[in-house]
Amino acid sequence: MVTETSAMTGAARKPDRSVHHLLAMRMLIAALTTSVLVGVLAVLAERRSIGEVAVDRANAGITALMAMVEDAQDVSGRMDGARVQAALERLRASATLQKSGRFIAVHVYDMERRRIAQLEDRSHPAFAAMAGTPGGEAPAGASYVYSRPNGVPAVAVTAPIIPRAGSQLGFVNAVFVVSEEEFAEAKARILRRVLIAVGIVLVTVTILYPIIARLVERLRRASHKLLDSNLDSIAALGSAIAKKDSDTDIHNYRVTIYSVRLGEAAGLNRHAMCALIKGAFLHDVGKIGIPDKVLLKPGRLDEQEFAEMKKHVQYGIDIAQQSAWLKDAIDVVGSHHEKFDGSGYFGGLRGEDIPINARIFAVADVFDALTSRRPYKEPMSYEEAMVTIEKGRGAHFDPRLLDLFAAIARRLYDEFANRDDEGPRMVLRSLMAGYFKADAEILVA
Repeated sequence: MVTETSAMTGAARKPDRSVHHLLAMRMLIAALTTSVLVGVLAVLAERRSIGEVAVDRANAGITALMAMVEDAQDVSGRMDGARVQAALERLRASATLQKSGRFIAVHVYDMERRRIAQLEDRSHPAFAAMAGTPGGEAPAGASYVYSRPNGVPAVAVTAPIIPRAGSQLGFVNAVFVVSEEEFAEAKARILRRVLIAVGIVLVTVTILYPIIARLVERLRRASHKLLDSNLDSIAALGSAIAKKDSDTDIHNYRVTIYSVRLGEAAGLNRHAMCALIKGAFLHDVGKIGIPDKVLLKPGRLDEQEFAEMKKHVQYGIDIAQQSAWLKDAIDVVGSHHEKFDGSGYFGGLRGEDIPINARIFAVADVFDALTSRRPYKEPMSYEEAMVTIEKGRGAHFDPRLLDLFAAIARRLYDEFANRDDEGPRMVLRSLMAGYFKADAEILVA
């Protein structure tokens, strides 16, 4: 028995690889999310950079055009359309501009808003970005509008034509598009930035994972040690009270197992199951405050003695409230003597006003009492116990829970009824490890 118990305890203490798997998955998700975010920021930054390059190149072209137009004035100081057109052709042929991009539309207007020269490439997909014949007054300053018509980086420019010495001669509307080479280089820069960002994130995660994993493992072990200490304290306290009352603590183990199985059949979640286990094992903890002359009296208690005995419920609540970890046990500790029809104590609760953990425990407690040997009685058979419990349907017990218990009672009776060996203890230790340590894993995962 000792060897089997030690093996079970050792198995419970074995590190759960699922914690590390969950940590790895979360860090991978965080890395991927960060990589995507950094990649998006890199793309946006590079797009902005392309826009700035496009505006800069367009401005350079306009500046070059202005210099050419200064030499295209007639004797009256106005712009000569033929000479301006020739300047546009020279602008079209500029090798410097063609490397970074080109103008696909340039319209030059005089101060009366008459178009005197133009350069157009209507076949280009971005040509539609060119504004039509302008309305209103000639602009006093240059303006640039960056866009991506059909995915092509383009800048629409409107700028006044003002010689270095003299008044404004007119204005120009133009569309400048970034060259395919410049655009391809920009996309390559985006890809490089994204790959570098993703690489940095992944390298960082690779370096941090073993460090974080070690810290999580230490936290997991510390949480398990604390949990083991708490569970040992429950067992010691429950056993001390049980032995004071009946010279054996095995009742606490059996009744807690019955409660757990009924709680599972009722569909309780993990947190409720942990509270049920604590409450079932410590249900009579308040008896520590009952005088021995009342607690150990062999015969029937008189009215005054019974009133004293009922105080163990309040004593139990007071004890459980002293520990944050035991507060959820109060449902059972404070209500395990309530009855479904409201005739029980401590609060005279009835029906579903009684906490479900207390209603579950009531069935388990009576079943164990009926099927266990006591100094003053022999254990009932399974059939006798079930007939007796059925008489309390709707009075002492929740009918729905009684139906659920009837479906599992035979198996529980055959496995645990009236047993006082190590078997129930080992089974309960395993159940407690499963529920409480699963809860601890979630805290550190």
